[in-house]
Amino acid sequence: MKKNSSGRSLFLLEIGVLMLFFIISAVVCVTLFVYSHEKNNDANDLNSAAVKAVTIADTIKACKNDLDEAKSLLGADAGFRIYYDEDWQTGGKKNYQAIISCKRNDLLLTADITFIRLEDGKTIYFLQTKEFLGEAEK
Repeated sequence: MKKNSSGRSLFLLEIGVLMLFFIISAVVCVTLFVYSHEKNNDANDLNSAAVKAVTIADTIKACKNDLDEAKSLLGADAGFRIYYDEDWQTGGKKNYQAIISCKRNDLLLTADITFIRLEDGKTIYFLQTKEFLGEAEK
C-alpha cells in the first residue's frame, strides 16, 4: 500500500512540474508576441513619418519663397503644425504631430521637421532639409 501511495505522489509531483514548465513557457511566448507587436508598430510609425517628412520637405522646397502657400498646401495651422490620425491621414483624431520650423539665413532656407507621437510625447522622426534660395543681388 505504501509503495502505491509513493508512486501517486511522484506522479502528482511530475504533473505539477510539467504544468509549471508549461505556464512559464506560455508567459514567455506571450511576452515575446507583445514585444514583437510593439516593435512592429514602432517600425510602421517610423516608416510613415519618414514618408510624410519627405513630402513636407519637397513641398517646402517647391514653395521656398512663399511659406504661407506651403502651409496652405500641407494643411498646417498657423504654428506650422500638422496633425495626423492613426492611419496617418490629416483630420480626425490627433495621434501624431509634425512640427515644422523654417529659418532663412541669407540665401539658405533651413526646415526642421519633427514628428511626435502625442500619446507618449516620443519623437518618432526628425528631418532637416536645406534649400538654396538663389543668387545674391549685386
